Amino acid sequence: APGVWLAIVLAVLMAVVMRQTIFGRYIFAIGSNEATARLCGIRVQWMKLGVYSLAGIFFGLAGLRAKF
Repeated sequence: APGVWLAIVLAVLMAVVMRQTIFGRYIFAIGSNEATARLCGIRVQWMKLGVYSLAGIFFGLAGLRAKF
């Protein structure tokens, strides 16, 4: 099933992003303590927008894949 392979690839990709990029480290910081992340200089609102946008793209891919 191609949908399963797509999910596996996206999961591996996000695991790499979360562990190896600044974006991932900021997400962990915001998830741990949003107020502290803000005080450390992380643009929390922009990061949240990025995370929700990325999630929306993944949900769209899942819905698109389910149609075929």
